[in-house]
Amino acid sequence: MAVDTVIQNAVVVTPGGIVHGGVAVDGERIVAVGSEGGLPAGRRVIDAQGHYVIPGLIDAHVHLGPGGLNWPQTAADFRTESRAAVHGGVTTALVFLFSLDSYLPVFDDLIAMGESNSLIDFAYHAGVNSAAQIAEIPALVERGVTSFKHFFTANRRAGTGIIEALDAGLMYASFGAIAAVGGLAQVHAEDIDLIHLHETQVRASGRRDLEAWSLSRPPMCEALAIEQVALLARETGARAYIVHLSSAAGVEAVCRHRPRRGDLSAIPRARSRHGG
Repeated sequence: MAVDTVIQNAVVVTPGGIVHGGVAVDGERIVAVGSEGGLPAGRRVIDAQGHYVIPGLIDAHVHLGPGGLNWPQTAADFRTESRAAVHGGVTTALVFLFSLDSYLPVFDDLIAMGESNSLIDFAYHAGVNSAAQIAEIPALVERGVTSFKHFFTANRRAGTGIIEALDAGLMYASFGAIAAVGGLAQVHAEDIDLIHLHETQVRASGRRDLEAWSLSRPPMCEALAIEQVALLARETGARAYIVHLSSAAGVEAVCRHRPRRGDLSAIPRARSRHGG
């Protein structure tokens, strides 16, 4: 029987090596990879003209739209950015949602926005900012969200209106709730008090150059926060994932704790089009 689409005359990259042939797709699923003679007939045939065909990439860390860290604000966010993703070979994006309010009243709308406008598969991470949002974790997991983002580094002194830094107590409670439902705890790990101290010193010196940014956030800021995350993960049984490691000290901290229980070894994965 013919399948929906056959891509032929391709150099196909697979986990086992290079295959000169093509790929057959039916019902939005890859059903065969092999030489030309081993592929089924296709109702649509695409000649790859000898180009490479690679597995679709998964971008597990996406801030969508011009609204900064906030959730997608318009349908155009999905349309334009998913189109760009396709051109880059990305076929799945895990998008962050951030708000100080409840996600539940708007979650159906966010799903519908993506389903109607995204050219690629998508999933959502939810930011955790408060005890009220921690209480929502089981309900969000039921809706398909399985990973939750935490900040040590948001500015508690000024506030952003979108995210808030959690203290160790709230993060402990959130990790416990996430562990209970088998979710994944993501953390932007930097110690905000150390950053504030060093930033004040750098500003006082009059420095405004690019290196001054690094000096205001020395590697120990990240390493210290990771040590806290590791302990919280171990005590609660949560799987923890440190996002965008940026220093050798941070990597060393992860490596010190990873063998103990695998607390920091998990990688976010999309479970469905709606949750990640």
